[in-house]
Amino acid sequence: MAPNIATSLANVSRTPLMPMLAGILSAAGWGFGIVASRAALEARLDIFALALVQLAASVVLLGGISTMVGRPPRRALVSRSMPSGTIEYAFTYTVFALGVARTTAGNAAIIAAAEPVLIALLAALLLRERIGRRFLVALAVIVASLLLVTGPDLTSVGRPRDGDLLVLASTAAGAFYAVLNRRLVADADPLPLALAQQAVGLVVLGGAVAVLVAAGVAPPPRVVVAPREALWLAILSGLLQHSAAVWLHLHALRGMTAGRFGIVLSLVPVFALIGAYAMLGESITVIQLAGAALIGIAIILSRRSHESEKT
Repeated sequence: MAPNIATSLANVSRTPLMPMLAGILSAAGWGFGIVASRAALEARLDIFALALVQLAASVVLLGGISTMVGRPPRRALVSRSMPSGTIEYAFTYTVFALGVARTTAGNAAIIAAAEPVLIALLAALLLRERIGRRFLVALAVIVASLLLVTGPDLTSVGRPRDGDLLVLASTAAGAFYAVLNRRLVADADPLPLALAQQAVGLVVLGGAVAVLVAAGVAPPPRVVVAPREALWLAILSGLLQHSAAVWLHLHALRGMTAGRFGIVLSLVPVFALIGAYAMLGESITVIQLAGAALIGIAIILSRRSHESEKT
């Protein structure tokens, strides 16, 4: 029964509208997961403990589902997943954590707004994806919209700092991960691929944290002594950001280009904004609403650009 359900879901994911829907739901998972992550940090869970708990929770869930449906990752897939798993779950997390600690929230927000552009450029360079005029307009609208959505953070913008290079490196690594996945999902099932990447990432991230602790760069993760509320929030954010969002992200990439997925990914801060309003009581400004509306327009433009290229 379980394998039949998995096969049915795979067939549904190949229908025309499903890649876009999967991408939007993926962005929702990341956005709401970010809110849960912020709540966990506010509940006094340190950044590396958060990352390790998130990945461990996701690996347990994906491993259970993979076993239940009879699709565990094979050794060859684990080997192929090592570069992407290391890039996304070890390098990106570690470098971003170190970078944010050395720059302002405003500088980090501006740099992160460039990720859709980086994905499109890398996809054009590595995958030979075409960038049309409408798509360029959509990218420009996206960058402007993200700056509006992250408006409150921009009040802390300052002169360039050494942490900016680390945030830029983590943003570029995230973009490279999306492009790599576009190639990987061509002949790999999203479920075992997500599990393999995250299992590799958990092992490498654990090793990286151990090295940083031994070198005195970071304090030991306080998982054992962390408040129970913080741990539950970390588990929730892991299931949203890694289990759900990544699985949907891989399904989306089966039916759309990496560049178009980068456009859809710009919805992440919009969902984070909604989640922060609903769960953390944060306010939403008119400018942020305008930015969210522009992101929706840009997604429509990118879809029309894709349809015009096919005709």
